[in-house]
Amino acid sequence: MLGALAGVVLVVLGRRARQDVSVGGVDARLARLLDRASPNTATSMLTLVAGVTLVVGHGGRLYWLVPAVLLAFVSGTANAWLLLVRLPA
Repeated sequence: MLGALAGVVLVVLGRRARQDVSVGGVDARLARLLDRASPNTATSMLTLVAGVTLVVGHGGRLYWLVPAVLLAFVSGTANAWLLLVRLPA
């Protein structure tokens, strides 16, 4: 339940952020790719799958948290890098 709620919140916040920011330059392609891939939503869905399989008792259970954590780490690093590149010196 918490994974589904987090996914909805992240989708709504992501759509608002897309309307506010216009990106140009070389990093525009990477920013658009990350935005389309929506790693935040994928992370919350993997967490939801982990919870559902834990309750059901089959299908991997908490092993689904490993790719969720790795995806969150990679997307957080990419977002920090994009922020660093866009900030003026």
